[in-house]
Amino acid sequence: MLRRGAVEAERRRVGPHQLQTSAAGMQSDTRPIQVSAGAPPDITIRLVRADAVLDGSVRDGLGRPLARARVLAWPAPLGPGDPGPGERAAPLTSSVTDGGGHFRLARLPRGSISVEVKHGDYPAISRTVEVGQTAPTHLTIDVPVPGRIEGEVREKVTGAVISTYRIEARGPDGRTAGATRRNGSGFILSRLLPGRWTLSVRAPGYGPTEQTVDVPMATTLGETSVRDLRVELVTN
Repeated sequence: MLRRGAVEAERRRVGPHQLQTSAAGMQSDTRPIQVSAGAPPDITIRLVRADAVLDGSVRDGLGRPLARARVLAWPAPLGPGDPGPGERAAPLTSSVTDGGGHFRLARLPRGSISVEVKHGDYPAISRTVEVGQTAPTHLTIDVPVPGRIEGEVREKVTGAVISTYRIEARGPDGRTAGATRRNGSGFILSRLLPGRWTLSVRAPGYGPTEQTVDVPMATTLGETSVRDLRVELVTN
């Protein structure tokens, strides 16, 4: 229950606010509230016990420890339409992997959580895990070495270079990627999660086209795993 005195103090600043609640051994809670000049709001907050620990390690797709990766714990998705990691207000807790790829997440609520790994050179990866056993749960997460596409866009009949176009790429997990343009008709798509990607290409004077590409994991970071891809457009 929000104390009346605290609300009375906030009434001097009407409008939207973030209410943060914490207690020893419990999971903190952050939620938006609207402070008005009227009667104080009646707010009930139920805190969940947070005494679980998750130890783990992060490796790349070749089994090498991944250092300096950020590891975030989020509430597990409740079902279709539930916001995914990164779309909620704040993670439950977070950590950064050491030189050996190890991490520890403490003060977790017992039950299912979603663990997300982020690294500037790799695609983000999420895993769902159960925590709350007597001993700390251990989790090993393998982050695939990202794939990379190098290609070009040309007119189908004549093979002429098309230099003005737009590419939207959609990956196997629904995420999207933007292309970096090269000279002429060339493009590069980097940091791709290995799997099937769908490229949607549009250009003035041409009909839209889609092309699917199976992108394998690269063997080294930054390596091109799909070369000389040719996307052909047909005039309207």
